[in-house]
Amino acid sequence: MKTLYFVLGMHRSGTSMVCDLLSELGLYLGDEAALNNFGADNLRGFFERSDVIGLNEQILKFLGGSTYQVDHLQDIEEFVFSSKGMSMKNSVDSILKKIIPRGQQKGTALKDPRISITLPFWINNSIFDQFKGIFIYRNPIEVANSMMTRGDIVELEKGIDLWRAYNRKAIDNSRKLNEVTFVRYSDFIVDPVVETARILPLLDISLDLKTLPSIYKVVDPTLRHEKYAEQFAQLLTERQDIADLWTELEECRVSCRTLPVSEDIVQIAKVIEEVLLDYRKEYADLATKVKDMDTEFRTGEKWYKEQLENHQKVIDNNLKDIKILEDTVRKFQGFQE
Repeated sequence: MKTLYFVLGMHRSGTSMVCDLLSELGLYLGDEAALNNFGADNLRGFFERSDVIGLNEQILKFLGGSTYQVDHLQDIEEFVFSSKGMSMKNSVDSILKKIIPRGQQKGTALKDPRISITLPFWINNSIFDQFKGIFIYRNPIEVANSMMTRGDIVELEKGIDLWRAYNRKAIDNSRKLNEVTFVRYSDFIVDPVVETARILPLLDISLDLKTLPSIYKVVDPTLRHEKYAEQFAQLLTERQDIADLWTELEECRVSCRTLPVSEDIVQIAKVIEEVLLDYRKEYADLATKVKDMDTEFRTGEKWYKEQLENHQKVIDNNLKDIKILEDTVRKFQGFQE
């Protein structure tokens, strides 16, 4: 049975991290060359296919919206079975044929935050037999600030409203899947082993020592700091719609099945985290030293360049003097003749 796993969630909520983990755990994402990978704000990659992004943007346009305008869209269920929607079905099948699992791969993962909106369109295909989802959600204040930092939006309120729209539609659409599990971004960073244990039953993978390297290759424990906690608490008191949606997300998370995490794995995970933290601290110190050395080198290089230019000026002036002397000598010789 061919299973397609959708990574659901709002932009800047950790969907890339989840997809990275799925790849490490053996799921197929498609040809590496087809992925829209890497960026200054995501060095391990975005794990998004450019053809999937393009089709999703096309769908949103037909629905009367765009990536950052999703509040007043045409009903996607109607669109899926409309003449235009049915004519685009071949595009979905064409893309999905490229990402059918190969060999021992456990399934295929597909990620693009826009799928939270367009999911009904993607499950209407004849390539895969069943559909499951991993839904990751994050504090809306953190999401909005991250989007502002990246230049996606200019107002915090716009980011919060987008968070509400994406997560509302993602929850509703997730009910169309065979199974879905919910994970919270902050917990994934603080306790990645426990949160991964929520995902593994969906993949029919056991939690053992072999799984730990995959987890810590993806999750950076140095990111453990909760941002905007006070602003988030205030938002929940000011916006009942956000508070209700956050509560619903939390309830969905609690209802998901998970694997027990043995004490041995917990202890080993702690050791790994301590080693990683020490290693990354040493790496940061080394990076600072390298930067300082580079600055010193560039300063020295600039000084030597200035000295070289000064010497070149002296040489050029001397050459001019020599030419003047040569001309004078030639004139003197001419007088003698």
